[in-house]
Amino acid sequence: MNVEFEEVHFKHHPDTLRLPGQVTVTIDWNGKVLRNTHAYSDFKIFNLGSSERIGKPKVAAVSSKGSQRPTATP
Repeated sequence: MNVEFEEVHFKHHPDTLRLPGQVTVTIDWNGKVLRNTHAYSDFKIFNLGSSERIGKPKVAAVSSKGSQRPTATP
């Protein structure tokens, strides 16, 4: 695998980033050489936020037939 990096500048980001511009993957498969080339452009910067809320576990109730069924906690 060959990865060629290039400098990428963004309007609203002060740093220059070195990102893959072209990736070439070469394999020998059953005596044949296969090559794929992947080109990358038009990079975008985005932010992603997440949060986690941990609640009280739900309790399973036992029915009259002996199987468990979920019940909601108040």
